[in-house]
Amino acid sequence: MGIAFVWSFGGLERARAGRKVERRKKVSMTMVLSEFLGAAGEYPIVPGPVAPVFPRGDPLVVDASVKVEDIDGIRGLAVTKDVEKGDLLASLKRSEVISVERKFSRGSPLEEEAERVLFLRRSFWGEELRVVGDWRLRLALKLLVETRTNTELLPYFALLPKETGVPVFWNPTEVTELQHFELQKRILRQKVQWETICELIMQNSSALDVREVLWAMDMVRSRAFSGEFQQRSSLVATFALCWTAGLALPLLANVNTDLSLAGTVIFIAGILVTEASGKSARRRGFLAPIADMMNHFSGATTGLTYDALSDSFQVRAGEKMKKGSEVLFDYNEKGYSRPNDELLQYYGFVNEENKTRTYLICDTLNQFFDEKRFGVPRRRIRELKVTKKRLKRRSVDGGGVVLSIDVDGKASFNDRFMNLVKKLEPSGTRRQQLMTHICRRELEQMPTTIQEDRIIRSNLRSQSPPSPRKLLAVNYRIENKRLLMEAAEYFSRNDNDSW
Repeated sequence: MGIAFVWSFGGLERARAGRKVERRKKVSMTMVLSEFLGAAGEYPIVPGPVAPVFPRGDPLVVDASVKVEDIDGIRGLAVTKDVEKGDLLASLKRSEVISVERKFSRGSPLEEEAERVLFLRRSFWGEELRVVGDWRLRLALKLLVETRTNTELLPYFALLPKETGVPVFWNPTEVTELQHFELQKRILRQKVQWETICELIMQNSSALDVREVLWAMDMVRSRAFSGEFQQRSSLVATFALCWTAGLALPLLANVNTDLSLAGTVIFIAGILVTEASGKSARRRGFLAPIADMMNHFSGATTGLTYDALSDSFQVRAGEKMKKGSEVLFDYNEKGYSRPNDELLQYYGFVNEENKTRTYLICDTLNQFFDEKRFGVPRRRIRELKVTKKRLKRRSVDGGGVVLSIDVDGKASFNDRFMNLVKKLEPSGTRRQQLMTHICRRELEQMPTTIQEDRIIRSNLRSQSPPSPRKLLAVNYRIENKRLLMEAAEYFSRNDNDSW
């Protein structure tokens, strides 16, 4: 089944199923988004995902001390008994995990499986590397293969949500409700990317529905783990082989038994060191049934690990928990905490207690350094070769000027921007005024105030049924405005020459 919707964007045309698709020129992401959204019929409408229908059957049997249940209206994991820190909560066999290698290489088993089960032609894997090289796309295809062939995981598939409510499926009006230009651009870019992927798949397969593909991509983007482990641990096999060789050597070559065993132990120790160092492991992306039902909490200590000896994945309690307590997992990666922009775009929720509070400034040079207000001559800007391109270099997942507030309430901008400001304005007091102005200008440009948003949120919560997308958008912009107000207050009352 082909793509059943029509739209055009910046010269890129899409046609109904069965018609030839013509690619004329690249999509330009630099056009003014407000004008773009106002152009009727020019917004890429990605259809909502449709999950396959799975029979519930018997519950998924795993070695577990947890169960899936609704907790405050949200599906999650809860412990079925009192547990201590370090206790095993769930164990999954390697065969119960759906995985692909993150590094793309031709001739993988997935190519044959996708051709046999999904009727996806081998020519698809010769498409643009930026498309087929994305491990999340390949994991989504692997998920679709498993839904058609792995009957043991049918109970798990039945537990998966029909959609996560992420903004990539929102309509133009709903996206503009976010009131954040930079996030709107990222969502638009994701829409274009996903639609391009679906187009390529539809051109190479007659058995896939575009909405089913989008469902699989949605599940992978919001639920997949990533880490180093082997497809099949060689540790146990190597250990057995070395031990057998050590015992057989005296019989075959009349070698001293103690010496033979000592040599075997040394050889095994070398294998263990190699395994422990991760040299034989491969980085993979994977879906872990039951484990991927854990909801997010920043700072949660419960972890998912791979045990090479048992060739299984284990969820262990990070703290003592009483029966019925929810098992929470920290979605943040080592050394990187996800801001609300990312949590909303890819996971479909806003964390009102997020420890990583950041705001990506929407505008650039001209409004930052207003001659009339701050006395920074354009000539001085040209002399320092300050350009929009330099200002917009990547700094946090997409680049730009990033405002952040730490857990102690200290506000700051990213180092690259501050270094630029110090070159343009030597006075610390003037820099303080500039940063206060930036925060207040962002607030002034938003269509609603934080007080109005709180009233809107209260009204939305009283509705039956509530509108989840509108509520998400309001929560998101309230958090942004709260951050900007706190930052403006911090800059206005703190005179710091180091700024």
